[in-house]
Order: sequence, then C-alpha cells, then structure tokens
Amino acid sequence: MQQVTLHLADERDCGLLALLNRELILAEHSDNEMSYVTLKDCMQTFLRGTYRAWIFRADNVIVGYALVDVGVEPYYLRQFCILESIRGKGFGRAAFMELQRMFGAIALDIDVLVWNVAGAAFWHKMGFVPRYTRMRMEASTIDQIPES
Repeated sequence: MQQVTLHLADERDCGLLALLNRELILAEHSDNEMSYVTLKDCMQTFLRGTYRAWIFRADNVIVGYALVDVGVEPYYLRQFCILESIRGKGFGRAAFMELQRMFGAIALDIDVLVWNVAGAAFWHKMGFVPRYTRMRMEASTIDQIPES
C-alpha cells in the first residue's frame, strides 16, 4: 500500500484547497460552476466553522485532500479527491485509511453524485453502503409536472 501522510490545512491553504476542489468538481462531472475565488471563499468559510481539511502527501508531494465536517455525528466527509494523474495507484485507499486511523475508525457519511460511477465504486470498496437517495427537481422542469 502507498504511504500517505495527512497535513491539517488552515486558512493559508485555501487557495490550494480551491484548486484541489476544482479538480474534484471536474473528476465527478459536477454541475458546480463556482469560480476559483468563490471556491477559495467557501473553503475559508468552511474552515472558520466546523469543517477541517487535510492535504494528502506522498514523498512530500501533494496527492489529494479531504474536507470533513467534524461538528456533526457521524462526521460528514464532504470532499475527498486524489489527483487525476495518480488515481488507481492506491493513494485514495491509503489516504482514507489514514483518515480513519486518525478519527478512530468512526462512522462517516458521504454523498456521491449518481453519475459518478467511479467514485461510487471506490466508496463501495471502502465499505460504504447507500442509506438514502436525495433527489432534485430543477426549477426549469416545474412546467413539466403532469396535471393529474
């Protein structure tokens, strides 16, 4: 297994976290269109609240990050990303196992976009199972609701 270390991020890391978040948005084909500045501001807001972020490194090179809400029970793993160029090489598993060791092997909640098949497969391998389905109706479809 790959060797990954976790480094607790602070507000000085919000620019880097915004770039890593953009990588996650692209990887999961999210419809999130926030700019770099907005993503950076969001990270600052998260870190000023109950969220904590960790930057993952292997051989002192950044390989990914996680953003976790530690103010809820169970903790909520909001964002987790390994850089695209090194996915599939064990860094995700190693980083997740380090997080679990640090947290004391607690329960975690996550959300996975339904079209993110690769992400869902990874989380299934890590032992996650579906608990509910969150659905959305876009405002543009309100006129398409049948009358009866």
